[in-house]
Amino acid sequence: MAQNSKYLIEIVPKVLSSSASMVKSIEDLQVNGVTAVYVSTLYMVYGELSTSDAKRLAAELLTDPITQNYIITSPDDVKPGTKSSAHNNNKSAIKDEHVVETWYKRGVTDAAGESVVKAAEDLGIKKVVFVSTGQKFVLKGSVKLVQMQLICRKLLVNTVIQEFKLA
Repeated sequence: MAQNSKYLIEIVPKVLSSSASMVKSIEDLQVNGVTAVYVSTLYMVYGELSTSDAKRLAAELLTDPITQNYIITSPDDVKPGTKSSAHNNNKSAIKDEHVVETWYKRGVTDAAGESVVKAAEDLGIKKVVFVSTGQKFVLKGSVKLVQMQLICRKLLVNTVIQEFKLA
């Protein structure tokens, strides 16, 4: 029997393409240096799940097998509240690949997450307790930390209902 666990399931396009409109919006903020933006969907799944349950959810429910792949991070690899050193870096420029995760704040209704819980039950996976949905943005280019925070607050996150983590 599976114990209480959580799995991070990331849904990524099979063919990666940068969001030209997002790059343009970043330039409109007077931030130069971002050359590409890639977006994926995140699901944090909590419950009494085995790895095979998580794989089944990803393959049969969350992924379009024609256009998408999935990546599952095992429970041991998911550490809540972990922040990379880039988040606390005081240098003027950080690495040339910047990862931002956005999630709904506690207490905000996550309709997509609630739908996944119900659909999992329909698949016969009855032990999914909670699902939180988010997005992952990978920005390529040389950007200062203060500029990344501006991009997050102005373009990537609705700070009233979402929070972000620079990883």
